[in-house]
Amino acid sequence: MKQIGIFALLVSLLLASSSRGAAETELDSAVTRLSAPEDYNRSRAARALGEMENDATSAYDALYKVALFDDMPKVRHAAAGALGKIAHEKATHQFIQELQTNSVALVREYSVDALMQHPLRSPQATLPLFQALRNLACSTPYSACRQVC
Repeated sequence: MKQIGIFALLVSLLLASSSRGAAETELDSAVTRLSAPEDYNRSRAARALGEMENDATSAYDALYKVALFDDMPKVRHAAAGALGKIAHEKATHQFIQELQTNSVALVREYSVDALMQHPLRSPQATLPLFQALRNLACSTPYSACRQVC
């Protein structure tokens, strides 16, 4: 009877180890797809990382870069949403910092866009968002501030 218990323990440890390995493979694959040439694949990768939530904290930096610098709005939007699921407070703080200190208008605009998403809405973002929307020039073709201009 003792041997059956030990065998069951070994099997459960093996299964847990293999599922952890599969999760790490899925995470690595999604991070790699963040730099795919097709915007569809990049946005799907960002959403997949968001679904992993706390298991995807190691992807935070890659997602943050995508949220601010990807050429496609839907990819930036997906990355910012994923950041809100993975590390809400850190993401909110970093986007507020970009909004207040970055000298590139487009990066500030993308930060506004990220902060306006539902998962990233936070009372601490209200004043910086208000000030940024008041100060941003609404002259670019894609503009988050057009919603209030």
